[in-house]
Order: sequence, then C-alpha cells, then structure tokens
Amino acid sequence: MTLIDTDSAATIWFEDEVPVRMLWRRRRWRVSDTPTEPDWFYWSTHPPRVVAWRFQATDESGDSLVVDVVQNGQLWSVVKTYR
Repeated sequence: MTLIDTDSAATIWFEDEVPVRMLWRRRRWRVSDTPTEPDWFYWSTHPPRVVAWRFQATDESGDSLVVDVVQNGQLWSVVKTYR
C-alpha cells in the first residue's frame, strides 16, 4: 500500500529529529508550533510500522494550518490537514 501521491507528497527537514520545515504543493512552510505524534496513530496495541507527526505549519504569507504527515519508506505524505 502506498500513501504517497502527487498531491500529498512532502519534503520534511528536521533538527534534532523533530520537523522544522516542509515543502508541500510547491509552498514552503515552517513548523510554527511544537510537533507531536497524532492521537489517531496509536489505535492498536502493536507498535506502529510508520512514523507520523502532527504540527502547525505557516507559509511565507502567514497562512497557517495543522498537518498530519506520515513517513512511507523514505517518502513523506500529508494525510490530513486542519484549518
């Protein structure tokens, strides 16, 4: 199963293993609040097979949204956004 498609593919930059920047849909975003692991990620008793983050991102114009991103191999995908 592939979670990555052309609309959801993102590039994530990290500092100290925490997301700090994102390129998504040809827009540059900075992580503007503390990243967390999304609540929905732990829906079973088994350890997750993928890495996921939830964070607020703000673009260069000041537009902000909260995103859930999931890693699939070496690729990242934006799987949900919140306004």
